[in-house]
Amino acid sequence: MKTYPMTDVRGDSYLNPAWPEEARSENSITKIIVHHDAVVRQHDYDSMARYRSEAAAHYQRLGPGLQYHFKIDNIGEIFWIRPFTQATYHAGNYPVNRQSVSICLDGYFHPDVNQIPTREQYEALKQLLDWLCTQNPSFPAVQSDVFAHREVSDAYTACCGNTLIGFVQEYRNTNGNPVIPNVPFDWPEIQPSTPTPKPADVPIPPSVAPKYKVFKDGKQIGAYNEEANAWNKYIAEGGQVITANGVDVTSVLTAKYVTPAPAVPPKPVTTDPADVTNPGGQPLVEVPVVPNPIIQLILYVINWIKQLFNKKG
Repeated sequence: MKTYPMTDVRGDSYLNPAWPEEARSENSITKIIVHHDAVVRQHDYDSMARYRSEAAAHYQRLGPGLQYHFKIDNIGEIFWIRPFTQATYHAGNYPVNRQSVSICLDGYFHPDVNQIPTREQYEALKQLLDWLCTQNPSFPAVQSDVFAHREVSDAYTACCGNTLIGFVQEYRNTNGNPVIPNVPFDWPEIQPSTPTPKPADVPIPPSVAPKYKVFKDGKQIGAYNEEANAWNKYIAEGGQVITANGVDVTSVLTAKYVTPAPAVPPKPVTTDPADVTNPGGQPLVEVPVVPNPIIQLILYVINWIKQLFNKKG
């Protein structure tokens, strides 16, 4: 909701003449009364001329000057007309006149016309009521002290009209938090344009240079951030593995990933605890073979007979 302007015309002596007989102190203000002026509201009109015309009627039947402290026109402009220290004749109830601030909206809000307050008027009225009820500690009136004219008048009146009274009562009953009715703006072309929502920022992934590149025959055949992936590509196709800094690490990776065959240790002297011929588990030592004497004697006799026959022949 935009902020509506407040135009101070309290210096206009026709709308706000001196009236010392009805002077009062601000701390006597205990109510805020909302009216309509029961005059058909046009789309395009001179607000100040309208208020001077209404003031002329008030001079004749109520008292000097316009008998409202504030007026709100169709585009939501707020006119501050009478000071808080000036009581006015607006409520049809003299004690209420002495104790209240009066606000009047331009328009005819009850049968047979039944105009509807403009969106600008609803928003400006809430803005003005909020300011009066929360920003003016000089008088005690608060949100629960806001009434329609018909709720305080001693005589019958339809004011502030059937199409406005519900909003006034909701303001009072919700402690100043009514729902603004969904009615059109009277002058949409002068409303601030709704800003186009800024699209959510889409995170841009950081550019990451690959840590390893694999080259073969002078051409790049792979780029990887993981060392193992670069090694697998090299194993599959050969070539060279180069880091992002241009260092050839092929031999380094080969030394890292290729496991050499283990050296064969010398065969130890074996022991066999289960060998029944070596129950003590002592090292097996080769024992020299001793010739059999009987076999040697037989071999000697055979050899002697051979020599005897050789001599006879």
